[in-house]
Amino acid sequence: MAVNPLLIKAAVAVATDKRFWITLVSIIVGFLLVITSVVAVIINSFSFILGGKMDIGASAQYKEYVVEMKQKFDGIESEITSLNSKMNGETLESEHIKAVFYTLYFGDAKTNFDSAFYKRFVNCFVSRGKDEDGKEIIKPVGWTESYINIENLTGKSFSENHRNNVGELYYNQKYGSSKSDENYEVDNSEIDNSTGQYGSPFIGINWRNYITSEYGMRKNPTGIGEKMHTGLDIGMPKGTPINAVDGGVVLYAKRDITGYGYHLAIEHASGIVTLYAHCSELLISPGQKVAKGEVIAKVGTTGNSTGNHLHIEFLVNGKQQNPIKFLN
Repeated sequence: MAVNPLLIKAAVAVATDKRFWITLVSIIVGFLLVITSVVAVIINSFSFILGGKMDIGASAQYKEYVVEMKQKFDGIESEITSLNSKMNGETLESEHIKAVFYTLYFGDAKTNFDSAFYKRFVNCFVSRGKDEDGKEIIKPVGWTESYINIENLTGKSFSENHRNNVGELYYNQKYGSSKSDENYEVDNSEIDNSTGQYGSPFIGINWRNYITSEYGMRKNPTGIGEKMHTGLDIGMPKGTPINAVDGGVVLYAKRDITGYGYHLAIEHASGIVTLYAHCSELLISPGQKVAKGEVIAKVGTTGNSTGNHLHIEFLVNGKQQNPIKFLN
């Protein structure tokens, strides 16, 4: 995963003790550990800026970055509020807009902005038209369209890595850290599969016949002892198409070589996010809108995996829950 050098600079500014410097030195023997640490700092600093508690060990330079970004967020929020007052029913997602701005500009102390820029920036997230009576209509645009607008405004390339960073920042701020609860029972009034809202990840295949590992505590397949299994594993041949179980927006689509391997997450309605892991190919991009049943990836065994399968998770307001209770 590529990280903006300005973000790395800001993250390094957090370092005030030997432990962090030891992590940095580990570049020689473990580059991925450093990237993981930097990304964690980026996510934490975004939370601080949006109202979280500041790390008491943060350096003066890091605190300066945070204060500057908070001031810029005030300008962004003012324009969001102004636009929302002119929209009929729909509103802008503040977390998403701020995540985009943060990804582009955190740690960039040289750039000063005025209210006119904040207005142009926020307007990248809406479209304008008129109804039959000539009255202006303002509506939110999709994430992909907003990224194109941002590129046109700033002249900066908004790469797939930028988009993945935005998706993770947005998710963490909106839903918090993922947490599993193997004892959670979904009430029928909450989730009613008779409506067919959530489809099959393998259209035309009875996936229940191919479950290789269920949700819950299990023997660690790649290590020692027991470990919570936060999803459902469905064994399929490599390259089998994977279908989106419902329509939504792709938060991120990452090609990691550890952990989940090639994986993606889709945000659906009502605070539900689905995650598809260990894929051999990803066929969609972060920010893209997908339809229920659309082919989004192919089965594989990337990351920490012992064979070709789909690992699928359901997260409700940030909490991992048993996919069996959702899937048809």
